[in-house]
Amino acid sequence: NELAEWLRTLHLYVAMPSWIAATVSDVAEMVTPHVTDDSVPALQILGNLNRPFIDQLPVGRVDSLALTAPFFDPASAAVRELVA
Repeated sequence: NELAEWLRTLHLYVAMPSWIAATVSDVAEMVTPHVTDDSVPALQILGNLNRPFIDQLPVGRVDSLALTAPFFDPASAAVRELVA
């Protein structure tokens, strides 16, 4: 449900034509599950529309970290904060 909720509120944070906002809202309805699959209870989809990713991550050490960054951060400040 996190993805659908993120899509539903996206137009409040990102300027877009009304027809695109309506289409994104339609997609949100399509990806809303009718039944929740609890086979991976720790799985979360995080969004950064109203709070930073770093504030949503669990605290503690990890053995490995895989990142994909479709954003502009030439100084890699976000990565440095994650591995600190």
